Amino acid sequence: MKLNTMMNLWQALAVPPYLPLLLLLLAGLVIWLCIVIRRQREYASVNRQLRMTLQEFETEREKTARYRTDIEVEPTEVMVKSLDEELIHHAIERIEANIKDTNYSVTNLSRDVGMTRGHLYKKLMAIVGMPPVEFIRVIRLKRGKNLLDQGKTNISEVADMVGLSPKSFAHYFKEMYGDTPTHYLKKLYDDEKTGNMVRLHGTDGIGAGTEIPHEVDGERTAD
Repeated sequence: MKLNTMMNLWQALAVPPYLPLLLLLLAGLVIWLCIVIRRQREYASVNRQLRMTLQEFETEREKTARYRTDIEVEPTEVMVKSLDEELIHHAIERIEANIKDTNYSVTNLSRDVGMTRGHLYKKLMAIVGMPPVEFIRVIRLKRGKNLLDQGKTNISEVADMVGLSPKSFAHYFKEMYGDTPTHYLKKLYDDEKTGNMVRLHGTDGIGAGTEIPHEVDGERTAD
């Protein structure tokens, strides 16, 4: 009886039959929106907390990095520099000990310093900026120049003393110093001649213009 009364009332109000379903859907939509909004707020809060935590972590890491830099990096750099210098000194010693040996090569040097050829190449490039083969040649040339400076005038003999052929010695000497060994010796001789002439004017008992003899290649000559 009551159900019939309600149905009659519903029909009297002219309510569409799909209205209850529509109201139910709207109620579900409202509930879903409320849930979404609440979740977004929760996510926003979590994100803020996460960002704050990350910022604090970054700040602490920067402080730690600065502390470690102040305490550790400088000694480490000094230690590395010392090891690099030790390697260079050791390599020079081994090259000088075998400087007359024309067959002394990168393979021999890498074995003497206890490194592979590849490792030695990387180390020398990083430290002195040249590969091992050039490093060996530079040591030979510097020793050769030192011998010329000390009065060795036989270029072929000097080349042999540093483990190079006369042709290679002349070629790389000019490449490194801008002069051939012959021209370099001539400049040394001219400089010595000029120095002697300067000293001459301050020598008692010798008149101006008097020349002092020099000995070049075993022969005494007057300037």
